[in-house]
Amino acid sequence: LPIFGGYGQPFHTDRSSIKFFPAQYNVQAPIWAALELRRKLNGRTPDEILIHTYKTAVTSSADSSKWHVTDRETADHSMPYVVAAALLDGEVTPTQFTAKRIQDPIIKNLMQNIRVQVDEAMTTSFPHTQAARVEAYAAGQRYEVLISNAKGHEKNPASDSEIEEKFLMLARGVVSKDAADAMLARLWAFDAEPDVSDWVRSLVL
Repeated sequence: LPIFGGYGQPFHTDRSSIKFFPAQYNVQAPIWAALELRRKLNGRTPDEILIHTYKTAVTSSADSSKWHVTDRETADHSMPYVVAAALLDGEVTPTQFTAKRIQDPIIKNLMQNIRVQVDEAMTTSFPHTQAARVEAYAAGQRYEVLISNAKGHEKNPASDSEIEEKFLMLARGVVSKDAADAMLARLWAFDAEPDVSDWVRSLVL
């Protein structure tokens, strides 16, 4: 078998990408762009939004059906939905995938103002880069954000504290804060666990 790492060779775990948001991999960069765009818009709702990204992202998350989401499974695979949610809510967490939020006419209306286009240069550079550029027009002004690699991509890795943030965000509402903190502490010390089976049993709610 080839060496997985060590002996002067980088470990393959360092080449792994981690999704920061609970949504499809190819919508991660557009979400980050939308969150930054929201800051620039400073409370203004855009009249038009144009997303440029690589072809795989478009074909997997921006075909015509992705403007007609009905449940969590369709919403978290929809680029127009997650971008609209990021712009309106300033976050993309499990809260954005509740039935009530998915059916909200405010988010559905904003989705209809979103267009997605294939960017040839981004397509050529994928998967080495996972890029998206989002333009928005509001009150006669143009705003733009380019994300070369989403946070969590191997070339833009998430820090330990950001990984903890994601874990605690996903644990919220599932287990208590104390239980989540205890799980997290034990996960960081996983290499010292004497028995993996015992560790797995400790996760039973």
